[in-house]
Amino acid sequence: NAAGYLAKALVEKGLGKGELVIITEEDALPYERPALSKAFLTNENVRLPGFHTCVGSGNPRQDKEWYEDHGIEVMTGTEVTEVDQISKTLIVSDGHEVPFKNLIIATGAVPIQLTSKGSTLEGIHYLRNVADGLHLVEGIKACKSESTPAVARGKAVVVGGGYIGMEVAAQLSLNGIETTMVFPDNGFLVRLFPEKVADMYENYYMEKGIKILKKGPVVKAFEGGADGKLERVVLSTNQRLNASLAVIGVGARPRTDLFREGLLMDPQHGGIVVDGHMRTSEEGVWAIGDVASFPLLRYGRTTRMEHVQHARDSATHLAEVLMSKEQVGDYDYTPYFYSRVFDLAWKFYGDAVGEPIVIGNMDPYILCIWLNQTGQSTKISGVFLESGSDDSYSDVIKSTAQKSPVLKTTQLEELKACKKVEDALAILGQISQVTTSKL
Repeated sequence: NAAGYLAKALVEKGLGKGELVIITEEDALPYERPALSKAFLTNENVRLPGFHTCVGSGNPRQDKEWYEDHGIEVMTGTEVTEVDQISKTLIVSDGHEVPFKNLIIATGAVPIQLTSKGSTLEGIHYLRNVADGLHLVEGIKACKSESTPAVARGKAVVVGGGYIGMEVAAQLSLNGIETTMVFPDNGFLVRLFPEKVADMYENYYMEKGIKILKKGPVVKAFEGGADGKLERVVLSTNQRLNASLAVIGVGARPRTDLFREGLLMDPQHGGIVVDGHMRTSEEGVWAIGDVASFPLLRYGRTTRMEHVQHARDSATHLAEVLMSKEQVGDYDYTPYFYSRVFDLAWKFYGDAVGEPIVIGNMDPYILCIWLNQTGQSTKISGVFLESGSDDSYSDVIKSTAQKSPVLKTTQLEELKACKKVEDALAILGQISQVTTSKL
């Protein structure tokens, strides 16, 4: 994602032809990665070039002709094998050298892989890129095939209860596959969802026929037949789950291997340390997207974000830094996460710090507001809203999180007393001074 949005922003700010080279080991031009865990898995019409950047933000698709017209060379199927920062040269997989004035690292992250016994069996999948997605689509077909042993046919195990786990499990269920989710955490998306919110989503999934095994079990081994294909997933509880398909979503790590010795790394978050201009510890070297550990300006701490919006925004900010003739301020990002599963859709803005108050019961709304108390004052640090297909309140929750208002005693009491999500949103609209057609 980040490379495509960087190219767009640089072009808009006057990039000359021949001034940008994009190198990617993938065989595709930059694309919108979130599509892979959604409709890509259920709709064969959702394929490249349909979701090249920057269609995800409502902008035109950047196809081969777009890059050619703007004089941008994209070296697909090419891996950078060595970086020489002294001579400012990259060595790529075919052996030739690529010189640079500015090096922008947008290598993203790679899935953490399980090393359990049998982890190389056919039928075990990870999801990060288009090739993974196409492989998983074929795996879904094989799972349902009559040639698959009956005991494992049409059955899948999803390992992980985070983003990938939730989205992929939903798509497998929509594909008619009997799906079991396995994860050791107490609930879905434990880094964000309060227990009450997680419970509501888990109940919804179970109503869709998805089984959930949580609070302890992890994968002990994978078992297969003589043909090398997956037939069972064995848990640490010794429970055996028949399945011909397993999708692993247990997190990712930033792809920093080429730069560990040459750049300052963040030992806590694992990324490449950058400043508010996305500048690394080396002159002329920059990092954006998942791989960057950056100052979260409004919250006074350093973090690393694996999300498409940060990839887009950090790329756009760097383009301004590189191309602007005027002084550019520091990157000021408001954390934003969203997801769509089944007929649900949620958004979160801000910082999930403090006491969460939950209003609503997925009817169709759920509103969660994080109240962070410092001394005698209480301010709103983050806002979450499940609204199904209703997007009319987005500006309210976004503005509230960005302004992080300190609440008056009466406002705090009113919010805590709210029984209806619409009433609480009306209060937030007054506080943040945002109106919508429903307020």
